[in-house]
Amino acid sequence: SDMLVQRLAVDEEILKVATSDRDKAKATYSLAMCYLHQYTTDTELARSEKYFQELVTHYPSSEWADDAYYNLAQYYERKNDSVKALAAYRDLIGRFRPGDSQWVDQANSRIKEITSPGLRVSVGYTFLPESEIQFSMGWHNIKEAQISFHKLDLANELRLDSSKSETDYERGVSDYQALLKSLVDSQRYKSLPAALS
Repeated sequence: SDMLVQRLAVDEEILKVATSDRDKAKATYSLAMCYLHQYTTDTELARSEKYFQELVTHYPSSEWADDAYYNLAQYYERKNDSVKALAAYRDLIGRFRPGDSQWVDQANSRIKEITSPGLRVSVGYTFLPESEIQFSMGWHNIKEAQISFHKLDLANELRLDSSKSETDYERGVSDYQALLKSLVDSQRYKSLPAALS
């Protein structure tokens, strides 16, 4: 949009004429955030990376440095570059203590998530009768896994207690995760017919 182009032009001009490090850091951070959140092409998004890097390199003690590290790490995660994301998160926690930055706890959490083994299986939320269900899988830090899919009669597995009112949470399972946990904990899933293995 025209307003975005104008804002970028103003920030770039400020960056050229600014004399204080604070003003330069603020303009650099503003440019990085504009490119990160307002654009979608790889070239434009790469400009956000460039400006975040400039900020943490040239203005590491500015009030926006921790934000720059965190947003840079998030940018790398979106690009599926875990190595650079981890480096940015670790730089953040290496330079800032929990009371000094709002991002320290989240950075530690992201480091744990990235470095821990993980497996995700997901499906869409809309199922039509007789339709094929598509699922997607993602994993990290796992060398090998065995996965089985079992057919599940959801209505039967919910085992609703019709003697309880519909608003009584003890009438059945409160959510899908609770149902799955119950099936796994009780080992009942082993008796379900295998759909895919």
